[in-house]
Amino acid sequence: MMALHRHGMLWNFLLGFLRNLIECDRLIMKRILSFLTATMNSDNKR
Repeated sequence: MMALHRHGMLWNFLLGFLRNLIECDRLIMKRILSFLTATMNSDNKR
């Protein structure tokens, strides 16, 4: 029973960690996309 409880805690930790990673990836992707669109717009203006 204790092993099961420990396993559940581990899963909760892993899920939270993955969720944080996904959120960070989303923010980074938004920054990269905005940067790419800005560079493409400046290239088109030339």
